[in-house]
Amino acid sequence: MIRVPSDKPIIVAGVDEAGFGPVLGPLLVCASAFAAPAHAARASMWKMLSGTVTRKVSKKAATLAIGDSKKLYGGLKDPKGLQRLERGVLALLRSAGKEARNFTELLHHVCPAAIEHRTSYQWYQDDIELPVHAGAMDLALISNAVSSTMKRTGISLELLEAQTVFEGEFNSLVRRTNNKSTTMLDITSRLLSRLATRFAGMNMIINVDRQGGREHYLPALERLFDGCEFKILDESDTFSAYRIRRGETVIEVTFSVGAENLHLPVALASMLAKYLRELWMMLLNKWWAAKVPGIAPTAGYHTDGGRFYELISPAVASLGVPHDMIYRSR
Repeated sequence: MIRVPSDKPIIVAGVDEAGFGPVLGPLLVCASAFAAPAHAARASMWKMLSGTVTRKVSKKAATLAIGDSKKLYGGLKDPKGLQRLERGVLALLRSAGKEARNFTELLHHVCPAAIEHRTSYQWYQDDIELPVHAGAMDLALISNAVSSTMKRTGISLELLEAQTVFEGEFNSLVRRTNNKSTTMLDITSRLLSRLATRFAGMNMIINVDRQGGREHYLPALERLFDGCEFKILDESDTFSAYRIRRGETVIEVTFSVGAENLHLPVALASMLAKYLRELWMMLLNKWWAAKVPGIAPTAGYHTDGGRFYELISPAVASLGVPHDMIYRSR
């Protein structure tokens, strides 16, 4: 158990991904981090923010759903689902004083490196006005309500960040490791390192959605947090937990099945990952539809992603686009 003076906040963070399985589109791995009073560090943020924030969609206009993105978003034919993701992500960003009027501004706030990297991909270079489906007035009102509730409870959003791994980089990483799961852990480690750097000297609790069937994470954490003391708190088929100590600073990292249903920061990271991926896929679908009129949009998963790629293959060849830059190897 982390013990700190009651007047010092603890950072409570969550990490989750979207797009690990598809053959088209980027992989997104995201993190959110909140500062919370020490006495409430292990409390449910849903309970602390109840009345304004809910786990599930509510008919009350003055509430904001922050939950598992898979339960909030039902796919390409579910515009209300995208609205739910958008509402949660953009409202929380506004609570931290960051407004995104278009996709590029959103990337500037959460994933600035992607702005430069996308120049290698013709289909990702356009912009999208935001919000796509959420109402601007509604966003302003719910953001103010959330800000007020967070201020009252002593909680503040300190970080919302993404790793966008485009197709070319994804294929390169998988070739290097020859293991998709190892690649996923390496990308997750980037965000763990970012959290450790951003909040150096502060105690942290970091909850991560389980990386497939992996149970043992100590070797990866030892490489990441060099020179620290480590203790395995638990390693089982559903939950792995570790305590990392450097001097007076303590970081607890847990990997658990269904973490997005257990911890609000993980749920928010899940929503950001899914929202960003859907925006990237909107650009991809729009660009290729201009080259192949009448083609139905795709979410990028294996069967339908294969259908889409087969139809655009003549255009891919005529444009000289390397296969490796658009179609993911695994």
